Amino acid sequence: MMRDINRAVPLPDRDSTLLYVAGDKPYTEEAREFYVRGAIAWPMAKNKRTNEVEGFAIVLCQDVKTQVIYAQDSMAFVTIDPIMQPGTAQLLWPGLAHWLNTAFTKYACERYFVRQPDLTHSRWRAQVRASQIVARQPSFSMLDWADDEQAELALWEKTTKDQLEYWGGEDVHKALNAHHMGSGEMSPQIWALMVGINGLESRPWRPPAGGSRSDPARWPRNPQMRLIHCPPPDDE
Repeated sequence: MMRDINRAVPLPDRDSTLLYVAGDKPYTEEAREFYVRGAIAWPMAKNKRTNEVEGFAIVLCQDVKTQVIYAQDSMAFVTIDPIMQPGTAQLLWPGLAHWLNTAFTKYACERYFVRQPDLTHSRWRAQVRASQIVARQPSFSMLDWADDEQAELALWEKTTKDQLEYWGGEDVHKALNAHHMGSGEMSPQIWALMVGINGLESRPWRPPAGGSRSDPARWPRNPQMRLIHCPPPDDE
């Protein structure tokens, strides 16, 4: 997984983002070009026996050179705006709104893949649009596929080929282990991963028309940092 990310710089002409991560030595940083997209599973039944409901959102950063996908940041949620306890101001549910702001600030992530019924998506999208907390409204790309098994296969191909990296011991890791052990239920974590992986496959990053290459010499730099590694992608 990537180390601490110092900043994200969108490259609109390439539909990609430069992520600057802290280097191994003081005052150094590494810049790499990524195709950044999010995926959301709107709240769904997580456990039918307990009627537990939960949603899951995740940021996926795909290295445009190696094609490795990094599951960098995620959040389980049940609401969009935070819900407070009346009278005490105690936080009951943190909500997704602040996380969406962080995803944009830290990764320049503003596009999310979704694969759920239209009415479900419309209901939750309306809540995002109505939120006064969300500073920059994200856009959503609805996916469609005919076979859930094939969509799940795309996820397992990435994991078995070591093309998906994630933080050990956190939500994604736990969900993959539980699903592998045959939990028997589709969790929002696995659904969001399936949506994200299939979104990246069906709507992949492509270099600009004309074969334009990313020129590291033109990448924005922090004068207080030394850029130690900035490989351009193989566009041809």
